[in-house]
Amino acid sequence: MAKKVFLDPTYTLNTVDLVDRVRSVSFVAPTVAVDSSDVSTADDAWLVGTRNFTMSVTFADDTAAANVEPTLWAIYQGRVAVPFTIRRSSDAISATNPEYQGNVLLTEIPFIDASRGDLMEMSVSFQGTGAITRDVTL
Repeated sequence: MAKKVFLDPTYTLNTVDLVDRVRSVSFVAPTVAVDSSDVSTADDAWLVGTRNFTMSVTFADDTAAANVEPTLWAIYQGRVAVPFTIRRSSDAISATNPEYQGNVLLTEIPFIDASRGDLMEMSVSFQGTGAITRDVTL
């Protein structure tokens, strides 16, 4: 497997391309393990339970039209799940560059969180809702 440096991803939120303002992203999809052990066994037994996902994105703040702050404000005001897409690279969607898609709810947004001399950033948290899809074809 080839090693890669995370330099040229794609990222859209609510169909707005915000990749040029993404400073970091964490897209995590845990699965809940459910204990199915009973008193007749000495060893624990587990079943796969529900799945969910979260996403945290740190953006370089930008209040220009159709950019970070206006996009997040509209999502915050709308109070509904919005679609996202993310790929490791801007290369074509393929088996080695899948695109993940789904819907997220905005759960935390610091509209202003900075100190004197800092780069204005917004570290935003999302909760996934529904399933994640993984697209490997154009």
